[in-house]
Amino acid sequence: DSVGIAATPDDGNFLLSGIVAPGDHSVRGITVTNTGSPALRYAVTSLSATDGLASWLDLTIWEEAEEGDPHAVCSQQPPARLLYGPAGPGRPAGTRVIGDPAQGFQEGDRTLLPGASEKLCFMLRVPLSVGNIPQSSEASPEFHFDAEQVDNNP
Repeated sequence: DSVGIAATPDDGNFLLSGIVAPGDHSVRGITVTNTGSPALRYAVTSLSATDGLASWLDLTIWEEAEEGDPHAVCSQQPPARLLYGPAGPGRPAGTRVIGDPAQGFQEGDRTLLPGASEKLCFMLRVPLSVGNIPQSSEASPEFHFDAEQVDNNP
């Protein structure tokens, strides 16, 4: 059995621009698919640097559709039930944002059956409290997805 996971941004990349003032935000969807044959669980870690625009942003993550519809469009406002956030700016790279990449079941890990997909929505927002930021700033956040099979990793 092979374990495989694909995390695909809806628009082909995760570049965020046009966030230039306090209160501005951007939402991007990522479809996570189990491309392997066994059920898997996964965790997500932020690899974003803490300099430039990334150091100013709050991060919030939610699952867009309760039924796991990977074709759902991310709304511009998160629902009441969040997977992560809102977490304040200045988080160091390596911050766990969903689950824990340690082997075995960890609180917050996400599970997908073979061939299943789910849509995760990532919102980055400039908090009202930060004041002015450089208007030419842009951020390309990076996230690492760790997956393992469920059956042999209790």
